Amino acid sequence: MHQRGGKASQSYSRKRRNDDQHTDQFSDNPLLLENPVIPDTVRSVVEPDKVKTYLQKLIPEKKSEEKSTHVKILLGNSESQIFTAEFKSELIENFHLDSITLSESSPFSIDRIVTLYGQQINLLAATAFIGFIISAVSNNLLKHESFTLRSQNYKIDILLEAREFELVLFSEGKALVDFAPYDFNRNLNVVNIKGDLQYLMNTVSEYSRRFQFKVYKQDTDIKILSTIRLHDYDHLFESSETEDQLRVSKEELLKFIYLKNVLNDLSCK
Repeated sequence: MHQRGGKASQSYSRKRRNDDQHTDQFSDNPLLLENPVIPDTVRSVVEPDKVKTYLQKLIPEKKSEEKSTHVKILLGNSESQIFTAEFKSELIENFHLDSITLSESSPFSIDRIVTLYGQQINLLAATAFIGFIISAVSNNLLKHESFTLRSQNYKIDILLEAREFELVLFSEGKALVDFAPYDFNRNLNVVNIKGDLQYLMNTVSEYSRRFQFKVYKQDTDIKILSTIRLHDYDHLFESSETEDQLRVSKEELLKFIYLKNVLNDLSCK
């Protein structure tokens, strides 16, 4: 009986040593899901006044029969800080908008909704300009990207009221558009659009003309859950790893977590 107990103890200690060897192997090779090298600073950002002039030239001639409508833009709380009284007045004056509203902040969510009111042709240019400010100024913290009049790295998130299958069909062939249901609001979706400034204008025009608000005209009709949402993570950090490298890193991470759990279980026995 005593000898069997000793063998069991030896077997247990050998198993612990083998597991320790595995953990040493992983500790020598750090697990990284992103490239830790910070990109060089890039200072090529076009002046806001030039963007305003460029977008104003893209506005087609007004049609007298065009009615006033609105566009809802989804921002993070920090992004919404640009909407000072002065900034809103400049937007209204430069793009001939009727008004601008900003939803109330919540201690449980970072989401804010900016609603632009006016004729649609003016709303499109103003929306593209907001996309420029958010991408090139608010979220360009590391200043590692260039933002010119022709750059294709501008982004904007808009809210659309549409049934999922209709939105899927309408979005076929639009590689630079992504969308998802917005919290638990039935038929309300957040649509992410990425491209150059003119693409932002044209795409917002297509979607807003096709899908108009019926239930969610007022911000108070939209339920914002107490969740944290990342709006522009890839603007904060740009990875140079390939899909295969990321897959290998994730597999190594899962192995590391599994071995840690095994060791914890054994140490508790």
